[in-house]
Amino acid sequence: VVASAPTASAAPGADRCTCPGGKRIDRLAKQADAVFTARVVTSSSRTHGEGKKAKQVRLYTAEVDRVFQGKVTRARVLIRSAQSTACGFGNIPTDQTWLFFVTGGGARFIGNVCGGAGRATDAKMAKVEAELGQGTTMQPTQPPREPLAFTDEHPPAVTPLSRLIAPGAAVTLIGLLGLVLFRRRA
Repeated sequence: VVASAPTASAAPGADRCTCPGGKRIDRLAKQADAVFTARVVTSSSRTHGEGKKAKQVRLYTAEVDRVFQGKVTRARVLIRSAQSTACGFGNIPTDQTWLFFVTGGGARFIGNVCGGAGRATDAKMAKVEAELGQGTTMQPTQPPREPLAFTDEHPPAVTPLSRLIAPGAAVTLIGLLGLVLFRRRA
């Protein structure tokens, strides 16, 4: 994704993030490529880049509930944020629905706290619905099926043809001997 989240800055070692502008829904929506509610399923930390440009990022996999703005093509999306607790989303609980104002599209997005993301409270949702409408409900992602895989088990040995024919040949031979024996008696 070649996009950047709304500008955020934190002084080294600072616990607060400085966000230009305000937290008005109309401004946040204009800055964002997509606005949606989602429930975080997993989160992990990674190093993005190399050398002096390396920075810690946090990746969230989230199940999208409703889309208010933008092109969200899948119900399960990946959201990247700064790892720092000052400007990044931090540790989002998995049992809560969050409202995301993010940049990007499809199924990959970038965001930070200055973009307006936060817990989807009733008051915040009322403001978003008043500004952006009711939104579109996303269909939930089906749980992944077990992938097909080869196992190390060897198939059973093939039974030789002679073993398959032997019982039939024995029955035929007994039948012929019985026929010969009864014919002589008559």
